Amino acid sequence: MERITFIGMVAVLMGVGLCSGQTQELQLTAGSSYIDFDYNMRKPTQSGYLRMGGGVALLDQKTKDYDLFHGTFSVGSEAWQPGLRTDLGFKAILGQSKRHQNKGDVGGVGFNVEVAYQIPEQNIPLPIEVTGAIAWVPSPLGFRDMDRYFSLNAGVDFQFTDNASILLAYHYRDFDMDDHWSMDSGVLSVGVSMAF
Repeated sequence: MERITFIGMVAVLMGVGLCSGQTQELQLTAGSSYIDFDYNMRKPTQSGYLRMGGGVALLDQKTKDYDLFHGTFSVGSEAWQPGLRTDLGFKAILGQSKRHQNKGDVGGVGFNVEVAYQIPEQNIPLPIEVTGAIAWVPSPLGFRDMDRYFSLNAGVDFQFTDNASILLAYHYRDFDMDDHWSMDSGVLSVGVSMAF
């Protein structure tokens, strides 16, 4: 039921975004036993932009796995320095995690910070953007079987066209569960990012 609800939510967001003329961002990355899909809409505001979206991350390894759905809502701008984009907002997660015989449902609402820096083109022939994101769900905001959650993503976008790039990324996630077990994972992935 959660998957159907999430797919419906993404379909509605995509429809609203396409009809309203906002910028759409799609990203799909995959690695050994890992896949990550993200969809975001970005709407310009007077002082920057408003960004909202969602995604799914799936890990399936011998000793651990997770199915994780997430939604984000943030505001951002390039106020500090041209080429440096910063987003600050909230992230909601929902899903399951498993390590050996331990299994639990995860859920929570926490904080999300994202940064991206466009390396000046005069220094390199191909436009490159370096990205990073941190999400944290502290104990009071975790629910279901989860106590705390932390994630770290870092990547490099090689922009081959104005609206498409190849992405190399590292994804780290750490789940602390209520019944005194935890799971963490770090994976590398390659994928494609598009904006239209």
